Amino acid sequence: MKMVYSAGVSEATLAKCPHLVSKVRHNKEYGYYDFKKSAVAYEGKCRVYAPASEYFGGDDSYPYVSGVLTNPTWGTLYKHAERSIKNTKDEHHIFFEGVYKGETSPDGVTTLHLLLGS
Repeated sequence: MKMVYSAGVSEATLAKCPHLVSKVRHNKEYGYYDFKKSAVAYEGKCRVYAPASEYFGGDDSYPYVSGVLTNPTWGTLYKHAERSIKNTKDEHHIFFEGVYKGETSPDGVTTLHLLLGS
């Protein structure tokens, strides 16, 4: 199953968050702004996490946890979203919508939770 990269921002968000302007490109087909694959998505050390899903992935679904990443780009996060399907077995939620910042461990590594939709 192939991941669909649907993370993007609106013109209203760009107006409120001008620091994002250099990280996006205009997607004329859909009328919003996509994150550039080369743009840094998170500054610092992190790991990417996707939960297991017995309902969508079956009994052999298990969580995806990446190794420690430093300053990952959106392209790097896309690759980890793609890899997560092998662990979670969830082929229903294949739209990468973004990440949200979770807990930070005592050694300074933050967990980025994948936001995947259908």
